[in-house]
Amino acid sequence: MEQMTSIREQQESLAKLHFDLGNEPSFFASNAAHNETQSQTNMQKLVAKLEQLSFSIEKLHSSNVEQ
Repeated sequence: MEQMTSIREQQESLAKLHFDLGNEPSFFASNAAHNETQSQTNMQKLVAKLEQLSFSIEKLHSSNVEQ
């Protein structure tokens, strides 16, 4: 049950980050290089959290299969 709660919290955190990043103000062509760098950084954050979530789900699944 504790693992499921942790997974739910990770899902909520990922969704919130995705929403927050989507609502960040973007700049115009004069800051194109900055926009691209920021987009890459944001994507790395999202992917890292998604990888953590995926690992947690796999771990939960593995522990359920073994029982």
